[in-house]
Amino acid sequence: MKKFRLFLLAGIIAFFTGCSKDSAEPDSGGSGGNEPTPTYQIGDYYNRNGVKGVVFKITDGGKHGLIISMDEAHRCQWSTETVEIGANDSYDGSANTALVVSTCVLEKYPAFKWCLDKNVNGVTGWYLPAYFEFSNIKLVMGVINETIANNGGTVISNASYWTSTEDGQFRACAHPTTDNQKDDYFRVRAARAF
Repeated sequence: MKKFRLFLLAGIIAFFTGCSKDSAEPDSGGSGGNEPTPTYQIGDYYNRNGVKGVVFKITDGGKHGLIISMDEAHRCQWSTETVEIGANDSYDGSANTALVVSTCVLEKYPAFKWCLDKNVNGVTGWYLPAYFEFSNIKLVMGVINETIANNGGTVISNASYWTSTEDGQFRACAHPTTDNQKDDYFRVRAARAF
């Protein structure tokens, strides 16, 4: 347990110092004209090109970063099968989600499917956040929830949420717990790069 806490602390520090990977494609920043790319701060409402969410991480002075969805699923399983797929990245939920999409029958992975079902009408890039991505969401949950509430969304609760981080054949990591059976039911939020 002590080893995991040190790993968790190191991950949080790495996330906030820019060592994490943002592998999803960012938005182009405009409609193709000469519009300047807007800049965002943590807690800002993001509403561009059919994508709505709240900023929980910024890079490039706020021109890019990550958002969390305005809504959530209340009861999803990580998986209905017990197969180890190697989605064990604790920092990059986009990579874990891509692995599930490329190797699994999506209907057997309800938490991932819920996130990916947000990719409609030309929108792409939604994914199930990794463990440390969700850790950082929870660190700024107060400011995020204020924005979500002010814009008609469902606030993030103190309940456990699935992350995309797998922990072997039978288990996956919810946040804040880490030793969960894949067929347990938890809440789900989607994340996306901008």
